[in-house]
Amino acid sequence: MHRTHMKLIYSVLLIFSAQLQAEAQQNEWSVQIPSGIFSFRGTGSTSSSSYIVSDVASIPNYTNNPYGTGSAYSYGLVINYQRNTKSNLIFGFQTGYESFSSKEKVDQVFAPGLSSTAVKEGKTILTNRFINFHPFIGKRISRLRSIDTDLTFGFDFAPCLSSTEHATVETSSGVKYTTTLERHKPSPDFRLRIDLTNYYKKFGLCLGYSYGLTNYTEGIIGQGGGVYSQLIRIGIAYRF
Repeated sequence: MHRTHMKLIYSVLLIFSAQLQAEAQQNEWSVQIPSGIFSFRGTGSTSSSSYIVSDVASIPNYTNNPYGTGSAYSYGLVINYQRNTKSNLIFGFQTGYESFSSKEKVDQVFAPGLSSTAVKEGKTILTNRFINFHPFIGKRISRLRSIDTDLTFGFDFAPCLSSTEHATVETSSGVKYTTTLERHKPSPDFRLRIDLTNYYKKFGLCLGYSYGLTNYTEGIIGQGGGVYSQLIRIGIAYRF
C-alpha cells in the first residue's frame, strides 16, 4: 500500500478516537446488501476488444483487454457499525464481501492461421471479488419523523480475492468459443467514497459512489495505460 494511503488511514483512525472520547454516543448496527453499476475508467479501459484463440495447448483462449467500460451485475453483503453523537456526527466502519463485474463487447476474433474473423455476437465479463474495509465519517443531516438521512465520507480498502474473465463469442460463420479464465489480481483497491443513506425506522435505502485510485494493470507486461475502478452503489439496509 502506498504511503499516502497509510497516512490517510492513520489520520481517520485518530479523528475517530479523539471525537468518540469527546461526545456521548449512540451505537448503531446494520446489515446492507449493495448492488450497483461497476466499470473501469482510464486510458487502458475499453468498450470493445478482440478475442485471441491460442494455438498452444497450455495457454487458454483469452480476451486481449478484459477491462471494460460497461457494467454487469454486481452485489455484496456487508455489516455496518456506526456511532452517532449528540451533535449528529457519525463515525463508523463497514466490512464485508463484494463481487463487482464489468462488461465489454468482443468485436473480432484472432485465430491461428487467420488475420481476423468477424463476430456475430460476443462479450466479456470480468468479475473481481473483494473483502472490503470501509471507515467513514459524516453527519445525520435530517430527522423527519421516522426518517434518518446520513451523509458519510470515507474510503474503501479492498484486497482482491480473485479476478475472473468470462467470455462468450460466436463468429459470423457460427463457430462458438467460451472461456473462463483467472486473470491478474490487482493490488488492494483503494477508493474514495461518498454515501447517502435514508432510513425509515429500521429499513434503509443506500446510494453511493466510489472512485478508485489503484491501477489494475500495474505490473502487467504489455498492458498500456492505466485502468481504475468506479462504482455507483444502490442497496438496501436493515438496522438493529
